[in-house]
Amino acid sequence: METEMKIYVAVGFAIAALTVAAVSSAYSLVISAQEIDLARQVELDNAAVSTPREGLSGAS
Repeated sequence: METEMKIYVAVGFAIAALTVAAVSSAYSLVISAQEIDLARQVELDNAAVSTPREGLSGAS
């Protein structure tokens, strides 16, 4: 009976450790996706600023 309890506790700890690892990985992926999206938005903003727009160049 005592051996069974040790097995259940060990399995419980293993499940808890795997859950923590999964949540940590998911959080890391979300942060990376946000950083990539921010970098993409900055690139789009920079492209919009550096691209001459019709009517703003002063040429008629």
